[in-house]
Parts: sequence; structure tokens; C-alpha cells
Amino acid sequence: MEAQTLKAEVRTTSGKGPARQLRMRGLIPAVFYGPGKEPTSLQLDPVELSRLLSGPFGRNQVIELDIGGTKELTLVRDLEVSPVSRAVLYADFYSVAMEREVRAIVPFETKG
Repeated sequence: MEAQTLKAEVRTTSGKGPARQLRMRGLIPAVFYGPGKEPTSLQLDPVELSRLLSGPFGRNQVIELDIGGTKELTLVRDLEVSPVSRAVLYADFYSVAMEREVRAIVPFETKG
């Protein structure tokens, strides 16, 4: 499986007010973290994220985050979705290394 690429930019502000202003500009706040990595606040395009997550693997895929020219392999750890509009409001990305084991909860649904 090949990693999909998602562009993200580092943001310097945090909190409720700046997050609302970011959403008004058409972007969403996100955070990137993992073992040995400093947590980084990001901003990204929700349309691109939704496009990636609507693919055949959904949230169970490796995403390559392009953070200002630096590429990091990540998994979507958590999403905050609006209960009314179903729009993505916030995303958490967890750093992964191809040689390190990751435990994930994968939904399993049977039919028939």
C-alpha cells in the first residue's frame, strides 16, 4: 500500500479563538505527535483530508504529511467531526516508522 500525501502548514497560535478563525478561513487545526517527536500544531485543508479518508482504506492507511517540505509518515489517530454537518473540525496525526509495530483498532463488520 502506497502512502497518500497531504500538505500541512505549521501554525503558531493555539486555543479556541484562533481555531475558530482558522475554520472561518476554510482550514482546520491539527496536531502531529509521536514517540521522539515534538508535538507540532498544524493547519490543513479539510477537503483534501476528506478526499484521502473517503478512499477504500478510510482512516486505516498511512498518510505522508508534507509539513513545510519535511515529509513524515503518519496515521490518523483521532478526528473531531461536527454532529450536524459531518464536517471535519480537528485531526490528530500519530507518527509511525515502517520498522516499528503499531497497534490500531480496526472496525470489523460482517454481513449475512
